This record gives sequence, C-alpha cells and structure tokens, in this order.
Amino acid sequence: MPVNTREDVDDSLAVLIAAGRSHVDAAETCDISVRTVQRRLDDPEFRTKVDRLKRQSVSRAIGTLCQSMNTAATTLATLVVDGVDEKTRLQAAKEIISAALKSRAQEELEGAIADLMERLVAVEERKERRR
Repeated sequence: MPVNTREDVDDSLAVLIAAGRSHVDAAETCDISVRTVQRRLDDPEFRTKVDRLKRQSVSRAIGTLCQSMNTAATTLATLVVDGVDEKTRLQAAKEIISAALKSRAQEELEGAIADLMERLVAVEERKERRR
C-alpha cells in the first residue's frame, strides 16, 4: 500500500474542506488529527488553496445556472402572458422585475469596481515612477 505524502493529504484535505466537510470528518477521511486540520488551516498558503477550490466550485455552479437562465427567463415571460391565473402572472412579473433590478445593480457595482481598480493601478504606477 503506497504511503500518502503530505502533499497528497493536503490536496485531499483542501478538497474536503472546500466542499464544506467538517473538520472532524475531513480529519477522519485523511487519517489525521483534528488539530492537524486546524494547523493546516492556519497556514496562509493552504488557506489560499482551499479558497481557490471554493471559488472554482462556485464558478462551476454559476456556469450551470447561467446555462439555464435563458430558459428560465422565457418561462417567466410566458407565465406573465399565459399564466393560468392572476396570482401566477403576478408572481412571474415580480420575479422578472426583481431579477432585472438585481442584474442592473450588479452591473453598476462591477463597473464601479473596475473603475476603482483602474484608479488604483494608476496611483500605484505614479508611486512607482516617483521611486
């Protein structure tokens, strides 16, 4: 039976923690102590690895949701017009308006962040030239 290296254990542990498993469960699965799990999570490099895995997982989930958005929007639009009752049409209309407002707010926020990042880069470049 091959001996697991620390790197192998760290990789498995990072995947388990990123997937939301408890420290106790992850420790048992990796055949390490809970204290070792806590020590690994105190390591900034390991924590970065776990955070990266979490972001990748969320990104994949968002991709799956995005693939279904057009169908969902079409369904809501159809319900607004052809819903079997007034309550269904009203709820579909509310969902469309809510989604549109949230999307607009998200676009504005992303634009503001991009603008701030550009300004930050410009400030950093000016500081660097002064040195």
